[in-house]
Amino acid sequence: MPLELQEVADLLDQEKNPEEAQDIMETAIQALLFHQIIYEDMHTVPKQAVDLIKKHRLFFEKYFSAAGMKLHVDLRTQMIALTPKEKEKPPYGWRQMRMRKDSTLVRIALRYIFEQGWRSGVMDGTGRVASDTDEIIDVFRKIGKIEPPNETQMREVILKDLARRGAVKIGERDKSERSTRITILPGIRILVSDAYFDRLEEWLTSGTHEDFFDYDGAGSAVDPQDGDMPSASHEKPTVKAI
Repeated sequence: MPLELQEVADLLDQEKNPEEAQDIMETAIQALLFHQIIYEDMHTVPKQAVDLIKKHRLFFEKYFSAAGMKLHVDLRTQMIALTPKEKEKPPYGWRQMRMRKDSTLVRIALRYIFEQGWRSGVMDGTGRVASDTDEIIDVFRKIGKIEPPNETQMREVILKDLARRGAVKIGERDKSERSTRITILPGIRILVSDAYFDRLEEWLTSGTHEDFFDYDGAGSAVDPQDGDMPSASHEKPTVKAI
């Protein structure tokens, strides 16, 4: 971290060990840019990095704001996340981050299951909902009206990317049932916007036979990637963005 930035120097001067604090600051920034969503109990992110962000929240808000990003800190769920700022110009790299339809449907299914878990009271105290790939596949079929990817592909490709982003935790796999335990994290609300979920609920209660993505302009009115940051790890798109 270049010490020419006065605010960085001022922040480090407040710490007992400025050199160590500088390393932690660099890790905190890099972790947020890599994962987009992090938690206090995320084993790949040092707790000191999370604590530093919370301690110097204003600094990090200003730092990421200069790059066109908004910092979110939720103390109840111990979640820290980045989203693009709301502005007319789309973020850099948005054309390269368009998702395949199956990846989009998995995200929507996860948000649906997450909200159902909240309403039914099965969400735990840190805002997490237990599920599995069987349930995700069932909801995928209900919404998408198409066959989902097989369980292995869903787990190894789509869910692993979402785990890196901080939207899910992948648990143990039941080989006999061919199902994997999944914990849906609060970060799914970052990746699938409230506006998009509201449109989904409207479609589900309408009783229409119209495809969800064609329903009353659902595909153009809102975007499930509203809170997504550009990433080189996205799959190459094969369908138009929804």
